[in-house]
Amino acid sequence: MECCFSSFSSRGDNSNHWQPLAIGFVKFHMDGSSGGCLRKTAIGGVLGDKNGCVLALFLGPMGEGEAANAKLLAIENGLEIFANSGWVGCKHLVIESEPMLSISWCSNPGIRPWNIAKVLKHVGSLVKAIGSISFMCVSMESQMG
Repeated sequence: MECCFSSFSSRGDNSNHWQPLAIGFVKFHMDGSSGGCLRKTAIGGVLGDKNGCVLALFLGPMGEGEAANAKLLAIENGLEIFANSGWVGCKHLVIESEPMLSISWCSNPGIRPWNIAKVLKHVGSLVKAIGSISFMCVSMESQMG
């Protein structure tokens, strides 16, 4: 199983800039948002290839919750879509999301909030099933520029 975690920021570092995906890679860019603490949340994501073709997408409301939890639900949804696709085993998946907190919950069991343990356990099983996956945290500034 190949799995790695990295972060990306455009603040003052010219070496961090957008680069196209390599052959055999696909990227799921996803996000979740909330109108505040325990407010209505929504998630969305787009799976694309190196040519910029959209391979899958999702979006929709998720009920009430917090923004960090919504971002985690977006990651879970994207992993579920990819795990049930025909791409497992033939494509390396890159998960791109912001903020780092949701991604760090996926990689570090010691800091996981107890109230989302079920979702994180499911994310862990999806990561294991997919195998070839990278998580990348990107700042909003790098997505805009």
